[in-house]
Amino acid sequence: MIRYPKIRFVDAPEANAVVRFDFNADDPGADAATAVLADDFSLGAPTLRGEPGESGRFYDPRQMSLPVQVHGSKVLALKVQQRLAREVLRPDNWLMVQLNADTEPVWLRTFQSQPNPLNFDLVFVEGYNDVREDHWRIPLTLDAEPFAIGELRTLNLGTVLNNPTLASGGSVIELPEIKGDAPAPLNVLVSSASNTMRGLAVASVADGDVIVPWTEPLAFSAAMGSAVTDSAYLSGEYHQTTSAVTSSWTAITDPMLITPAARGRYKVLVRVGEDSTSEVASWPARVQVSASSDFDPAATLTSPQTTILRGVFGLRGWRDLGEITLPVGHGDERATLSRSSYMRIQLQRPAGATGQLRFDGVMLLVPVDVEGADATFLVTSQSASWFDARAYVDAEQRRVSQSAVISGSRRTLLSPTLKGGFPEVHPGRENWLMILPHVDTISTADLPDDELEVTATYRPQYLNLSGGL
Repeated sequence: MIRYPKIRFVDAPEANAVVRFDFNADDPGADAATAVLADDFSLGAPTLRGEPGESGRFYDPRQMSLPVQVHGSKVLALKVQQRLAREVLRPDNWLMVQLNADTEPVWLRTFQSQPNPLNFDLVFVEGYNDVREDHWRIPLTLDAEPFAIGELRTLNLGTVLNNPTLASGGSVIELPEIKGDAPAPLNVLVSSASNTMRGLAVASVADGDVIVPWTEPLAFSAAMGSAVTDSAYLSGEYHQTTSAVTSSWTAITDPMLITPAARGRYKVLVRVGEDSTSEVASWPARVQVSASSDFDPAATLTSPQTTILRGVFGLRGWRDLGEITLPVGHGDERATLSRSSYMRIQLQRPAGATGQLRFDGVMLLVPVDVEGADATFLVTSQSASWFDARAYVDAEQRRVSQSAVISGSRRTLLSPTLKGGFPEVHPGRENWLMILPHVDTISTADLPDDELEVTATYRPQYLNLSGGL
């Protein structure tokens, strides 16, 4: 007979894990039978720290009370106590809990806890054929992480094209319903037969409306050349810098009116190529947002200066121009009440540079910290350049590993450098994932028709241990 709730120390958070101690064991082998007592039994709840309404609030570990009753002789009770002590003294451990047959098991990561003594007061009960049986009590208090985790969920997202501008089938992906109670780390596996993914970027956005990464058309200024048709660019054409872009700050776009779905901070990405000039140069770049189309200094905010690095290969890729805040309304109460702001991109030509930059006709705006949404943006930088690449973003362990086929066999590459936050998913909300294989890298061509195979996994996080819901 299965006795609920199932409460067991196991060697891993898996359905077929090895059971090291069963708190409700009818057949304990050589040891006595055990059962969790109803009196003083509690799976606890985490305590929320910090002032209400303030950022940076966090949950303390939960404290559980699991008083164990042991049925058997004193010697057997001591054996049970020893087995339990071995589990409690581990630096960390996994406690499996299944409340009833209608819920799935969940696992709590526990920590070394204060041991409790065995209660040597005998409790005599009348057993089978009026035999007097001994019952012993072992008080137990366990410290565990605030949230329990459920079984691993796999989201087979299929193959998408390396194009975030597509309404469907592109690299901005809407995720299916997320299980659980609390936000959970999202692990992402990206594979491509033709991609090196030297500058892989992964972004996650959760909201209850339509706050997602989106593209805006660029309105180029007179400092840029006329449109040149090229299918390697997402807009089907590019505009190239001219001699009008000087060593002074030069606007390469006309004022663009931007209306985001929500107020907050957004990352600005532009897709840039280069002409065939054999020249490595760093072009200073910045973004300005303003409440007025004439960019009155009293109503204008300027992003920190960044650089667009061009190489010698005539290739393309996304370039990170930093973050902006939308909207701005300095000195204009009407603009403060509006979500719209004007935006422009400025460049400086490096001293002595003769090569040119080629800009795709679209700009990508990615939520980073906006009202009504939770968002992350992670960029990796890989020094190696090989094809048939795979990248695994392990959000649970906060690390990224990459591999590629080299000399006929798959090999692990050097660990990439990381910048930003790891992706996550939020239950009860719309969740989006964005994949860009080439951000801030100059030695790889970013091709819109590249196919990316994407698989994501997560473990639902539960507050009330109601697994499967």
